[in-house]
Amino acid sequence: MTWIDGHCHLADRRMDRDRQEILTTARLRGVTGFVMGGVDPDDWSRQRTVAECGIYMTFGLHPWTVINTEPAKLQKALEQLHTKLKDAVGLGELGLDYLRGPTSTSRAIQRTYFTRQLEIARDADKPVVLHIVKAHDDALKLLRDMGGRFHGIVHGFSGSADLAGAYLKLGLHVSIGCALLKSGYKVLKRELKHIPETAITLESDAPDMHPSGRTNINRPDIIVDVAKAVTDLTGRPTAKVLDQSSKALRILFGLDDPIRSD
Repeated sequence: MTWIDGHCHLADRRMDRDRQEILTTARLRGVTGFVMGGVDPDDWSRQRTVAECGIYMTFGLHPWTVINTEPAKLQKALEQLHTKLKDAVGLGELGLDYLRGPTSTSRAIQRTYFTRQLEIARDADKPVVLHIVKAHDDALKLLRDMGGRFHGIVHGFSGSADLAGAYLKLGLHVSIGCALLKSGYKVLKRELKHIPETAITLESDAPDMHPSGRTNINRPDIIVDVAKAVTDLTGRPTAKVLDQSSKALRILFGLDDPIRSD
């Protein structure tokens, strides 16, 4: 089995210079599938120029986009999402980020557009890619108020087993990345063994979340190292961790089986 990076940003302009080398390196390590995260209409357009066999698009309005875009443009983007989503494997990333949006007004705007995008995803029967930071209580309440039973991933998860369980009850997987390779994140590292292995997917969030800091460009093949960290913390075999994650991602997003290219 070849493996899938469950969340990355290959269309990010920081990847332009070295994208092909980055993909070649990933494929040599067995990572042949890549689910891109979408943040705004410009990013959706760039994704189309990058997508190819094994590289999958998701379109969404990131919470940072929501709080930094004037209302008329935001509404137009939401309307575009209705029609463009048919070409994507999922809707994302969408969510709530109360660290970047600390005021009551910015949080209310985020909740409004989070709900509207969830409605679009439900109507289109598309999986979701959730970006939730310092806002899990509100996110879970909104998901439950809409009846729950969404499918998709909670991207960049770094919480407790109980928090993971709350999302699992709603039909979501937790996506884990380079937090395991960084200092800190003690709760996740301590409780990872209590999260069911079938509920975990792996991601790089490339080019972000490099273990050495923000100035470095992260790469999708780092999910192999993330899987090794899962092994160190849980005793689960590395290949099994990668296989289980990739199997879950194929099912969640309805992906074709990427072919190894090496």
